[in-house]
Amino acid sequence: GGGGGGGISTEMCKTVLSKLIKHRDVNIFMEPVDHVTLNIPDYPRVITRPMDIGTVRKKLQGGEYTSNEQFAADVRLTFDNAMLFNQEGDFVWTCAKKISTLFEQSWTVVPSGAGVSSSAKKSASGGFKSSPAPSKAGSGPLASKASPSAPFPMDTDTPDARQTPEKGEKSSKSKEKSKEKRREEERDTGER
Repeated sequence: GGGGGGGISTEMCKTVLSKLIKHRDVNIFMEPVDHVTLNIPDYPRVITRPMDIGTVRKKLQGGEYTSNEQFAADVRLTFDNAMLFNQEGDFVWTCAKKISTLFEQSWTVVPSGAGVSSSAKKSASGGFKSSPAPSKAGSGPLASKASPSAPFPMDTDTPDARQTPEKGEKSSKSKEKSKEKRREEERDTGER
């Protein structure tokens, strides 16, 4: 018997991680982004939680993850950051998308997928809730009708790329759209 629900299967995480590390384009994700050397001074402003595969490997080896979900969240954060900061279609964005897709395909084989829905309810454990469609659920005048349990779009700035890689392509654009919608809603409620 392996680890129980919510625990961590270190061997499984290592197997998936080694698959990513073998990818020919992974080198650019193996170390923290050095925004000074790369001359991208706005990086720390845009990316508030930097992560890289080398750091994920060190944390895994050091026993810092207590659940498969924590490990997966850091891997996803690495590629979400790259796709948020870089323009869609750029070399780095494309590499991030490819390796992210490889990760999601490898990760779906993992039996802990069942644990995701239970940890999503305890938002404190995972750090983010899984909301089915954050862009639609909490927007417009019918927000409370569309989603009675969540009248405020609190999760809209969590890219849903974490759950479904296909949607990841639009993650930074939908993020901007949801911010615009939120600003419009604030203006609307302020005028009433």
